[in-house]
Parts: sequence; structure tokens; C-alpha cells
Amino acid sequence: MELAADMSAARNAPGARQTAWMLSGIRTEVVVIPYADRTFVIVTQMKKLGNLLMATSDAAGGMMAGSGGRRYSVQVLLGRRDDPLLCLYARQMLEQMKSDKPLLLAVCLKEEGRDTKTFQEVINQVLSLGGWSG
Repeated sequence: MELAADMSAARNAPGARQTAWMLSGIRTEVVVIPYADRTFVIVTQMKKLGNLLMATSDAAGGMMAGSGGRRYSVQVLLGRRDDPLLCLYARQMLEQMKSDKPLLLAVCLKEEGRDTKTFQEVINQVLSLGGWSG
């Protein structure tokens, strides 16, 4: 799915925030679109949606509940189910967003964009955009 028209629509969504930058020579785009019931984040280096994941969190039961512990769950909705990096992106984003709303994440990275530097930079860019609450 080409994002040329979709990215334009995403930019015009109420509350949408977007950035693009060169990361290790690869154009990387991030769009954050807050909805009432979830936050949709697109991370792409190929102008495609790629893999679609849903990350959720809830208070952990037992002894951790009183200490503010959280339990995270990531489900691959579309795309590669055998790629732990994608699940790590979703979990880390949701954890660092500190949001109770689920995260719907579309991520499409080039093979050379699958390193630690790219991971940290993408997470930082998403966090810098903000736009979600609770």
C-alpha cells in the first residue's frame, strides 16, 4: 500500500503529528494519530504501512499491582509474526508513552534500518511528537 495519498490524509487528521528525517542515510517518516480509544503510529522507511501490531497494557495483578507494575501484550495483526524486533518496537513505544490507550503500530523498515541506533532514534522521535494522553 503506497502512502503518498495516505500520508497526506494522515497529516490532516485532527491532532496528527508528523516528522521525517534522514537516519543513517535512509529517509524515515513517523506519524502519530491520536484517537479516542487508541493511538495510531506509523513508522516507515519505504512509504508503506508494512506490519501492523496492537500493543496493550494493564495493571499487573498480585504483588506488583500496588507498586504500579504494568503487564504488556503485543499482537501481530498483519505481517511477519516471526520478527521479535517489531514486537519490541510496539512494547517499548507503549511503555515509554505511559498511556493506558492501546497502541496500533504500522512499521516498515529497510533491512539496513534494523539496528540499535535506528531503534533508539525512532523511539525518541515518536516520544518527541507526543499527541497521546492517558
